[in-house]
Amino acid sequence: MSRIILKLSGEALAGPKHMGFDEETCRMKLISYHPGVTPELIQQFTGFELLIDENVHETPKPTEEELRILREEVDPNKLFCF
Repeated sequence: MSRIILKLSGEALAGPKHMGFDEETCRMKLISYHPGVTPELIQQFTGFELLIDENVHETPKPTEEELRILREEVDPNKLFCF
């Protein structure tokens, strides 16, 4: 399984769990998008026709436990997570 992160001016538009590839066509597909962003904006910045999953939705905010893991275990030196 492959996932993609799209960025615009330092802000992520869609995270690694939310952009993938269609299993049948192998084309990139939007699964979910971050708050404040729309599928149309993401499409505008891809440069090619992007498949939109039929169940596309706004990415849920991370839980406190997910944030703790990111900050303390994945990136304790705060190179990526602030």
